[in-house]
Amino acid sequence: MKGAGDPVALLAAIRDTVRQIDPALPIYDVRPLSAYVDQARATRAFTMQLAVIFAIVALALASVGIYGVVAYSVTLRHREFAVRQALGAKAGAVVGLVAREGIRLVTRGLAAGLAAAAVAAWTMRSLLFGISPWDTVAFTAVIPLLLLTGVIACLMPARRATSARPIDALRAE
Repeated sequence: MKGAGDPVALLAAIRDTVRQIDPALPIYDVRPLSAYVDQARATRAFTMQLAVIFAIVALALASVGIYGVVAYSVTLRHREFAVRQALGAKAGAVVGLVAREGIRLVTRGLAAGLAAAAVAAWTMRSLLFGISPWDTVAFTAVIPLLLLTGVIACLMPARRATSARPIDALRAE
């Protein structure tokens, strides 16, 4: 039966029609088709929302990890940077050196991560909702975001490498 208006308001008429046809036929869980469709999609939509949350947390953890590795490297090499500056290297050259090394690590990690993401997307293709596992928009949007995050995580320790005075770093043991 097709009708205009609120489908719940038609429930009494539907029950009467079904009883006239077959009084023994049970009528239960009557609701609009859109409610069934929404319920069927809810699990996948929730799974994708969780995946997005986990991806954001993973991005934050990766940024902290990159920062930690580059900061530790800068700490170990602070005397080298002090010698470079004492011999006339400009602060921009030292920042560039540290940033290039950090970004090299980021690009290697990005290449390995993209390969792993492709394998994971293929493996989890049945869980994906509304996109294909090879969604080029998603992959091309993530690459600049990860590069930008990596650059920011590398620049903070790189700038710190030039903040100390060369004479203090050379005197310290």
